[in-house]
Amino acid sequence: MQDILDRMPAIDKVANRTKLELRPGGLRALARITDEDNRLYQAAFTRCGDRGSHDRSTQLNRAVPSIQELIDDLDALRTWHLRVKAYD
Repeated sequence: MQDILDRMPAIDKVANRTKLELRPGGLRALARITDEDNRLYQAAFTRCGDRGSHDRSTQLNRAVPSIQELIDDLDALRTWHLRVKAYD
């Protein structure tokens, strides 16, 4: 769970692990993240990871997504990012 939380952009408003710094004022934004925000983030993160990674055999990689799939994913990411960024 900690690994996933470290990758969420909203965490940057609260903690900087490289400097061992906490910013309690950022908790406002973090508290506004909804279950739906988390679900969309997890689904996108999994989808990206399933496309292949440096630690897997190339035979296990999935086929390259279609242009439309990439456009749809990018649109969903933009929408998610704008919503979560507005929580600030």
